[in-house]
This record gives sequence, C-alpha cells and structure tokens, in this order.
Amino acid sequence: MRTQNTSPDDIDLVSLAGAVKKALPKVLLGSLVVGAGTAGVLMTMLPKYSAQAVIQVVSTDPNTMSTEKYDPAAVATHVAALKSTDLFTRMSKEFQLADLPEFNNSLPAHDLFTRTLQTVGLDRAKASESDEDRVRRAYYSVLKVGQGRETRAINIEFTSSDPELSASAANKLSQFYKESLTTRTLVSNDEEAKRLEPQVRRVRDDLAAAEAQVTKFRAETDQFTLTVGAQPSLQSAQVLGELTAELTKAATARAEAESRARTAKEQMALGTAEANPDVQKSQLIPRLSEQRIRIERQVSELAATLMPAHPRMRQVQGELSALQKQIKDEVRKLVDSLERDAKIAKEREDGLIKRIAATKTTTTTKAPQEAQLKNFEEAAKNKRAELERLEKAYNEALSKGNAPTSRVGVEIIQQAIPNPEKIFPKPAFFGPLMALASLLLGLAWTVTRELVVGPKGNTGGVSGNGRGRLETMEPNLSPAQPLAAASQIAAPVVASVAAAQKNSAVAAAPETPTDDAVVSPVASVRARHVGITGVAAALLEKTDNQPGFRSLISGDGDSVDAANEAIVLAKALSKGGKQVVVVDWAGKNLLANAVGGVKGPGMAQLIEGEVAFEDVIQKLADTEAHFIPAGEANADSSTSFDADRANLVLDALDEAYDHIVVYGEYAVARHLFEATQGRFDVGIVVSDPKRAQKAQASGFLGFEVADMEIFRVERSDGSVGSGRRGAVARMPIAGEARI
Repeated sequence: MRTQNTSPDDIDLVSLAGAVKKALPKVLLGSLVVGAGTAGVLMTMLPKYSAQAVIQVVSTDPNTMSTEKYDPAAVATHVAALKSTDLFTRMSKEFQLADLPEFNNSLPAHDLFTRTLQTVGLDRAKASESDEDRVRRAYYSVLKVGQGRETRAINIEFTSSDPELSASAANKLSQFYKESLTTRTLVSNDEEAKRLEPQVRRVRDDLAAAEAQVTKFRAETDQFTLTVGAQPSLQSAQVLGELTAELTKAATARAEAESRARTAKEQMALGTAEANPDVQKSQLIPRLSEQRIRIERQVSELAATLMPAHPRMRQVQGELSALQKQIKDEVRKLVDSLERDAKIAKEREDGLIKRIAATKTTTTTKAPQEAQLKNFEEAAKNKRAELERLEKAYNEALSKGNAPTSRVGVEIIQQAIPNPEKIFPKPAFFGPLMALASLLLGLAWTVTRELVVGPKGNTGGVSGNGRGRLETMEPNLSPAQPLAAASQIAAPVVASVAAAQKNSAVAAAPETPTDDAVVSPVASVRARHVGITGVAAALLEKTDNQPGFRSLISGDGDSVDAANEAIVLAKALSKGGKQVVVVDWAGKNLLANAVGGVKGPGMAQLIEGEVAFEDVIQKLADTEAHFIPAGEANADSSTSFDADRANLVLDALDEAYDHIVVYGEYAVARHLFEATQGRFDVGIVVSDPKRAQKAQASGFLGFEVADMEIFRVERSDGSVGSGRRGAVARMPIAGEARI
C-alpha cells in the first residue's frame, strides 16, 4: 500500500486553522508560564538605580574664554581622563567600594539571583584576583562617561543598587576631576606648529634627495619615462609597444599582398587575368583590349567574303596575334609586380620581428636596473606622502591661531540627584514581553509543523491509511485533491456511531442466502468455488490490525447490480468482529430498498453539508453493521457531487470504522474511483455470465491500478445478488500496472 501523494503547494486553510485552534490552549498556557517565570526571576534580582552629573570644559583665562573655539579632540581628552586609575583609587577609598557586595563578588550577595549563581559557580570570585581587581572591574562596568554632541559638556553617569550612592559617586567624581585640573595645562596650537615645523623641513629635504637620485639613476641606465595618455611608462616599453603595433600592420599587409599575387598568378594560368582588379588598374590593358575587340570584329567581317589564305585575312590575323601577345606580356609584368610587393612586405615583417627581438633582449638585460629604479621611485613616493601629511597638520595648527598657553578647568553645570525609579529589572515590562514572544513562537511552530508534517504526522497532509492509486487513466481526467481536514469531524462520526448502535427502529431485510460452510482464511484465498463470504474471509485475514479499511464493490456493467453482495459482505465482516458501515453511492437508494431502510437524507445531503452524520447513519438489523443511504440525489448524481467533500466524508469514516464498504453502480462507482484518485484498499467486481459485460477482464472499472487488490466474483446461476457458490479470482496488483 502507498499513501496518496498530494501537491506540497496545496495549503488546507481549514485544517491549518483547526490545528492552530487545537494547539492554542497549550501555547497560551506555555506563554503564561514563560511570562510568569521571567517576571519571577527578575524579581529576585538586585535593583539598579542610575544618576547623572554634567560638567563643562572651560578656560580659566578671562581673556580667552570668550574667543576659545570648540575642539572635539580636547573634550575627548577630558573624557579619557575621567576614567583614569588615579580617580578610581580616590573613589574606591572615598566610598569603600571593596566592602560592598555589588562591587566585590567575594562577599555574600544581597539578592537571591546572585546568590544562586554563586552557589552553582557561575558568579564565583576568582582566587587569582585581588579585591582591588574585582572592584576595578565592577567600577568601570557601572561608570559611563560621554561627551555631548558638538559641545564642551561631559555626562557622568553612575549606576548602583543604592540610589544615594549612585548620585553621590557621580558628584564626587566630577569634584575630584575639577580639583585635579587646577595645576594641569593643555598644549596650545602654536606649540604644535613649532613641533611639526622641523619635521616638515627634514622630510622636504629627504624628498628632494630621493627625487634627485631617481633622475640620476634613470639617466645613467637610459630608462627615461614617457607619458602615454595619463599613465607614465619607460621608453623601452613604449618602443616595444610601437614595434608590436607596426608588426601587426606589416603582417596584415604581407598577407594581403601574397593573396593578391597568388590570385593574379592563378588567373594568368587560366587565361582570365584580364578580369583581375589589379590588372584592370593598368592604363595600357584597357586600350589593348579595345584594339583586340576591333580587330576581332574585322576578322569576323572579312571571314564572310575572303578565304583564310587570302593576304588580307593573313594580315589581320597577324595583327590579332601580335596584339594578344602584347596583352599577355603586360599581364605578366603586372603579376610579377604583385609578387615583388608581397616579397617586400615579407621582408619588412621579418625586419620588425628582428627589431622586437632585439628590444626584448635589451629590456631583459635591464630588468635589474628597472627593479632598482622602481624601488627609488617608491621611496620618493612615500616621502612625498609623508610630507603631505605633515604639511596638512602644520597648516591646520597654524590656521587655528597662535593662542598662548592657558589653563583649563571644568564647571559643574548639573548635580546628580537620587533617582527613585529603577532602570533594571522591570518585571512588569519584560514578563508580558516574553509571554508575547513565546506565544508568537509557539503559533509559528504549530503552523510550520502543520505545513511540513501534516495532520497526525503524515507528511503531505493526507490522513488515513495507505490507498491504491490509479496507474494510468483515460484522457482529460480532472483528479480531485483529498482534504486533510477529515480529522476535524472524526469525533462527531464516533458519536453518531454510538447513537446508531442504540437505534433499533430500522427493520432488517431478509438476508440473501449464502454459503454457510466455514471457510478458513487461507482456504478462502486459495479455493476456486466460494461465494462472497470467501472474499469476506480474505478481508478479515487482511485487516486484522488495520482500521479504516475501504472496499469498493460494483458490478462489471450497468446491467449487474451488486447491492445484495455488498450487504452480505458487510454482515460477514461484522460477524468477524469488525465495525462496518455500508455506504450507498448508487444515487437510487438501491441498498435502502434492499434492506428496508428509512427513506430520507443520506450521503448526497451529507456531502453538501445539509445534515450531520447522526442524521444519516442507520443500523442493519440482526447485526452490528451500520448503513448510510444515498439520500435524495439528482438523476445525474454520478457527476454532481463535490469530490473534495466526498474525500472529507470518507476520511472521517476512516476514523470511526474498521471497514467501509462503498457500493455503487458501474458508472457511479467508476466516477467515484476517478474523483478520489483510487483511494481504496480493495476493489470487488461482481459479474454475471448471462448478462452483457462492459468492464475489461483485468484492471478495475476500466482503470489500471497499482498498490490495490482486486477480487472478481462470478455468479454461477445468473441470479442477481445470489450468494450461492460462484468463482472468485483474487488478483493482487502491486508495484506495476497490468493490462
């Protein structure tokens, strides 16, 4: 058996929504647990409070305070100075940070979270560290110093578990730094210019010496540079490039001259050289050709009245011969001229090749000198780049003015005050945020699993057992895709089965006589003269542990009705301990008439969604088997039902019954088999030798199938629905199509 394949691009939104709805309570519960857990963990952490003080860099000289310009580099120097080790030492002694657990993790922590981490060894103090090292690491992790945007203001932020300590530490640090600047001076711009001036002179002299060395070495080694376009290159390289270009032109001219000479020589040998373009360029050939034409015309005119031996004829013939000889001599001269031109072109090409070879030899000989020249040029280039950098810095120092050295200091423009609002942790914010994130993650996981794995773990979204499949079909068939949402209505079907078991209002139809002989499962398969009960025995053997087993039973033509065989098969399976339902797909309520069922809604209305399962399921008398009538269907019910809904109904029945016996007339069963893509486990064909047969001797309902077993039951007495002894042929077709 094989599971029917569906397209991976088909997304069943109904099944997807059902899966999400089913998983939503679990996802919500998990999200609440995650959110509550996050909030609980955050509540065990030590709260953190932050305070900020602001200072401004100012000049203590009243004469320069108003004219001093903003210098980002100078402010950055103060930011770095605020993080100095000297200030850290003073702050550590002032507030005795080594005695506080938040700065010294070797002491017992105040909060449950940190104590737990220390217990498990994640936040335990290292034995190799001193108390000063631990305090230093914690101090710089809670201190933040940054400069304002395009201002001289500097922000000092300090974080601690005590709001009073965070404010006091920020204010004390600004005060300590203000005191340290009372004796500190900054280097002025004119001193920077004085420092750079000798460096600029030294690098300028080095650059001049390097360039002079490059020029001298180039002259000594004859390596002059020529400029081609925007790129300078050595003279030897330029000469080599020009010779190569001339060689290309000479080779082209030589090939052309040889071709012209060869063509003219071949035409002269054939006697058609006068048509050659080079021969036509001669000024003498056209005149000689005109004279020859005139003499040939005279020869033709005289030949009409004079004999060949006539003196006049001999005279004209002699002139014509002399003229032709003269033309041949002129053509030969022109051909010889073309051959001379080809020879000259060849000699010119050979000369260029020799010159190029000599130039290459010279270039190879001078390779070490060229490498040395490149080293000199690279050194001069580096000197020039260094000079440009120093000159730029020197000019910037001069452009800022030669201000005298002045004392600088800081002015406290904002004192830090204790902040009662903690910055971390915030359980009321992070708890719902983590709950929402886990909810979205759970929904995404549910949707992804539904799309990839499918309902009940079946990849591709096909529920139920493996089914047979159509191997080949007739042209212009439009297969229907089975719905994966069948599992959503399985529960109502199970409930309806329980309700139907209590319903005894349906009268039992008289059971068709059958062969009461007990046939073992193995004997029923191998015997040749058994009735429909033999097929039932074979199916009982086959479906011991397989729920939702489907059988499709029909006659082999429109004139053969297999309704009674379907009833006998269902009752035999029910006696074998299976929970069986018989589905009438005939559209004419033939089974309902045979069993005396209550007329009313049936499969047709169930497919359309007009009724529920409990409204259509009836019980067969004297047995535990159930029955679903065809219902009030149209006359052309064989082609009017919705194939997707039909697959949905059959999949739902798979969840509630061990065996589903579907009965239909030949045309109706054929259309059902085609619409469901052959999703049946067994096909049963009832034939009557005395009636006209329509179906083929092999296959099932005119189709070739694979992964499906076919049983053919042949009636022996010609009575429709007889259960007497007949011939049954079992034809397993698995893995290949058979004709």
